[in-house]
Amino acid sequence: MNGLNGNNGSPGTMGEKGVAGPTGPRGFKGEAGVKGETGVAGPPGPRGAKGEAGPAAKASQQKNWKQCAWKTVDGRDTGVIKECQFTKIRDHTALRVVYQSNFRLHCNQCAKRWFITFNGNECSSPLPIEAVMWI
Repeated sequence: MNGLNGNNGSPGTMGEKGVAGPTGPRGFKGEAGVKGETGVAGPPGPRGAKGEAGPAAKASQQKNWKQCAWKTVDGRDTGVIKECQFTKIRDHTALRVVYQSNFRLHCNQCAKRWFITFNGNECSSPLPIEAVMWI
């Protein structure tokens, strides 16, 4: 209290700023918060460029043979026996085809012919790939 009649006096002017004190010690790490909700999935990104063939694909391109085999006992006497897809890698190479099977004929004094086609056409050069049996 200040003054004769018991009233407070007016505040004084501020003094000069003091020197900063030393940095205090680091506080303790708080507990982990609650896991938040998963957000909404965004739209799919654009398709990337086609990558380079891996080692397995490169190795398969080096093979120079392919086998096509089957085991079907369906009693057919005519028609396509088996279709096999072959892709030549180079145009300047030849394709060697070997056919091996058992033949049967159910007729007297007749002839039967088995043959291989490529893209629906018989070979003509150098010769057809065929098997012929006469009884």
